[in-house]
Amino acid sequence: MMVIRSPSGWGDIIPPHSTARRAGDAFVSGSLDRLLLEGPPGSGKTSAAYAMLFSRIPDLHKTQNDISYLNAADCRTESDVLRTIEGMRMYGQNSTGQRFLIIDEVDCFASVAASTLKGKLDGLETNVPVILTTNHISRLDPALVSRFKAVHWNRLSVDQMTSWIKGQCAKAGYSLKDTDLATILADGTDYRKVVQNLAML
Repeated sequence: MMVIRSPSGWGDIIPPHSTARRAGDAFVSGSLDRLLLEGPPGSGKTSAAYAMLFSRIPDLHKTQNDISYLNAADCRTESDVLRTIEGMRMYGQNSTGQRFLIIDEVDCFASVAASTLKGKLDGLETNVPVILTTNHISRLDPALVSRFKAVHWNRLSVDQMTSWIKGQCAKAGYSLKDTDLATILADGTDYRKVVQNLAML
């Protein structure tokens, strides 16, 4: 079984298009602090979010507890939001002293929770990095969306995914065969399925 290296930084990600690359570059550089990645399931939005943070704060990968993470598909109540935002008040163990926030599937929040999130985000310092992901941006309150740079994050093309697969195999020291590539891409370019298929090599 091949060991797949999780993206350790923005350089391990192939953005789906130039706008996504520019937004990621801006977030990593610190000129952008609020980012909303919207797109279909399996496009790699969450992996991209972590990769951006790891590149923005080089020692963040050593202190995973510096990232407050919430998946609204599983934890969607107002109390979940309050608990997560409260965790942002803790002092970060990385070189910046900050904590960072990733919320997945933000469209799954109940209406009260979504309203609370909007208000609590306004209470955070403006330079606190926050990334939201959603499969359905049309379900979000436009007032929440307006607080973020929204970027469509579609699935990679076959050529883009092939390039990413080859890079992952090279990092793992695996000699990729054409038959391997066909097996990996048998389910298309769904990021999660590609990673699962890679792990079966």
